[in-house]
Amino acid sequence: MCCCLVVMVSNAEAERVFSCQNRIKTKTRTLLSIDQLDRLIRLSYARIPMADFDFAAAREEYLLAPRRL
Repeated sequence: MCCCLVVMVSNAEAERVFSCQNRIKTKTRTLLSIDQLDRLIRLSYARIPMADFDFAAAREEYLLAPRRL
């Protein structure tokens, strides 16, 4: 009985994620990896206002990330 209470009744959330994915992964961005796409979708869902976004922390994260060749 408890399992029935947690099962999603509709697929609206999945449709929202697919719509978000389609907005992010366009024909010009076909080389995005699964990890990159996942991060971008999560950022899109976070809906952080630009005034509250910590650009300095994002820059540091970028600079510390391993480089691709």
